[in-house]
Amino acid sequence: MRAWNLSAREIRREGVLFSLYKGATLAGLETLMSLVLWPGYGVKSAGMHTGYTDPEQLAAVHTHRVSDEVLLNLFAPGQAYCGDRWLAEGSWDVLLAPCGVHHSVGGSRDAADGRSGGVGFASPPQLDLYARASYYEDGKFDEPCWETLEAKTARCATFRENPY
Repeated sequence: MRAWNLSAREIRREGVLFSLYKGATLAGLETLMSLVLWPGYGVKSAGMHTGYTDPEQLAAVHTHRVSDEVLLNLFAPGQAYCGDRWLAEGSWDVLLAPCGVHHSVGGSRDAADGRSGGVGFASPPQLDLYARASYYEDGKFDEPCWETLEAKTARCATFRENPY
């Protein structure tokens, strides 16, 4: 029942358990991110990703043309860009960026371990974001390798070889 042991078709048909720390690596916003729930893994109407930033590192300010996005700061003080300004955010703060609203997140010197991190949810899936990765081309999604969020290099096993 772990997502990385199943194909996108099996996930869509049967349901599955995902992990916040495993997914497809995405560097399209200048920060370490992982796509967790997205069409490449069988999800059709929503998306979820996780990300980390180093102290004072800022993800690229961006907007989505058709997706509303909710960004949840999980565990450390950070920064959030909303509309036209940067705001201080604390643990468990939630940023709502409706489609068309510029937004971003970033780390803070006040983070206990030097890193900030969070989870983003979007509906419908953010095709404009996925297009920045090599997993989406000509309207089709590849099944990328699963890796932990902390992985800096792509060291991938096949879906069925993963022990989890």
